[in-house]
Amino acid sequence: MSTEARLANLERDVDRHEHDVKTLFREAAEVKAEAGRGVAAAQQALRIIPQLSNTRRAPQTSGEEEEAPADALVWLTIDDLGLAAETLLELEAWLGAVYVHYPNGELKDCWRRHPAVVEELLVLRDAHESAWSGKAGSSTLRLDWHSRHRPDVATRVEKTLDDCGIRHHVRTNPADFTKPALTGTDDVTAVATWWAHTHGQTPDPTPTPAMLAEARARKDAERQAHHQQY
Repeated sequence: MSTEARLANLERDVDRHEHDVKTLFREAAEVKAEAGRGVAAAQQALRIIPQLSNTRRAPQTSGEEEEAPADALVWLTIDDLGLAAETLLELEAWLGAVYVHYPNGELKDCWRRHPAVVEELLVLRDAHESAWSGKAGSSTLRLDWHSRHRPDVATRVEKTLDDCGIRHHVRTNPADFTKPALTGTDDVTAVATWWAHTHGQTPDPTPTPAMLAEARARKDAERQAHHQQY
């Protein structure tokens, strides 16, 4: 191979390596920028959490009358749209900053659509804030949160969301949805009379034919749903 050919090959190799180096620098810059955005988001969440906690529990200054604690928010009975949205955003900030870093802390993408899960996570969040807050908090409460409250809630949440996902919430048939309902409420007078007069010293009232028919229909529907699932 002539000297000119070798020089041409060498020049091409240099150009190729220069391109590779520029590509690596560009990718490194993108990774650094992405990491910076992640750190900023985490720092923002950590700033939000104490503010939310202080909003819910404003400290009493000396000389002020101690006010009764505010009623705890119950997700299952909330009916204010603004409050519901604010509650979810606050909870998501705490979940992202705290909950997801623990074992079993990964939540299915449909968790917001399970009211019992949201309720459990709200209570766990409040217990966490209480355990870490000023004079009310203590190492004993924090240890209890780590060893008992968080693992118990994580286990129940995982069980509730097991085999579920956002795609399971796409319903094309109205029959796929069963409205949560309290059953066995048709004989309140008979049961109240029985308990007030006997306190369980006599047999409870016989269910009405309508109640028995409803129970059979409910059992048949459960059996049919089970067969369709498997």
